[in-house]
Amino acid sequence: MKRDDLLRTLINSLPDWIYVKDLDSVTLLVNQALAEMLGREDPEALVGTTDFDTYPREMAEKFFRCEQDILFSGTPMINREAQVEDADGGVRHVSSTKVPIRDEDGVPVGLVGIARDITERKLAEQRLRQAMDELSRSNLELEQFAYAVSHDLQEPLRQVASFVQLLELRYGEQLDERGRGYVDHAVQGVEQMRQMILDLLAYSRLGKASDTPEQVPLDSALARARRQLAGAISESGAAISVKGELPVVRGDQARLSQLLQNLLGNAMKFRHADRAPEIQLRAEPADEGMWRLAVRDNGIGIRGDDPERVFRIFQRLHPKQAYEGTGVGLTLCRRIVENHGGKIWYESEPGAGTTFFVTLPGA
Repeated sequence: MKRDDLLRTLINSLPDWIYVKDLDSVTLLVNQALAEMLGREDPEALVGTTDFDTYPREMAEKFFRCEQDILFSGTPMINREAQVEDADGGVRHVSSTKVPIRDEDGVPVGLVGIARDITERKLAEQRLRQAMDELSRSNLELEQFAYAVSHDLQEPLRQVASFVQLLELRYGEQLDERGRGYVDHAVQGVEQMRQMILDLLAYSRLGKASDTPEQVPLDSALARARRQLAGAISESGAAISVKGELPVVRGDQARLSQLLQNLLGNAMKFRHADRAPEIQLRAEPADEGMWRLAVRDNGIGIRGDDPERVFRIFQRLHPKQAYEGTGVGLTLCRRIVENHGGKIWYESEPGAGTTFFVTLPGA
């Protein structure tokens, strides 16, 4: 097979649109894929034509000016996205490359063009953007709904608490032991509901990540968390240490302080009865510019074979009589971490302790 025949066979087998033009943008060669897109069975039928013969005039003028600029300047055009009209009048999205052809003296004598049909990709991107917009709107509506509901629930809850307190104040002496127990249960239920509403409010207020992230030294976030937990640290006798140095990450300082506060608070809450809490933080580089932070404790550990359960809102692994709280702390942690583009998970040995791992973007 001759070299020219081999070359023609090769370009006709490619799905991309390939063409060669002279200095006047007159077509010298077209492959089969481009000919079919333009509604021609034989590529030779397009030899000697220009874009004015195949495309609408406005589009053809745009292509002609572009090609003349490339030929005049000698500068190639690489992967520029454009739109063309096919034989059926439909619009195709293409990624186009045009490179000048030079003679032995380096003078441009024509150009070769390769265009790839990216219509399906562009349509998929458009569908994805629409889905993301709809998801954002839905999330915003859910956050607003959660905020409104939890806010509106507080007023009737305050009324219930007030009437229970009045009942105990006015008729407490007339109540027997069972009646006083009923009142105590009602007070505890109101307080539990109030705390759940406050936690739901905190969750709804988290929202998305900040549009203007800042550089956050994790040692500063840790210092802030320790100040918030001063009472719990003193009461539990907890020892908090850092192995090595903590990095500077990118994000929201208040949220990252809240993240550390929740993780440290959990470590102290679920401490072992026979020993004081020992909590150690360490950080190391991870993939793709991330840092992996580990928070290890020597508490009671986490039992169960469902590692996702501890991150679900209002999910408790222990009875409320043993440990206070509503089961929202780790849900908030996961939302904070995911809003920063990271992940959170844990490893645990029941009776020996738990290590929570968090990835955060480096500064």
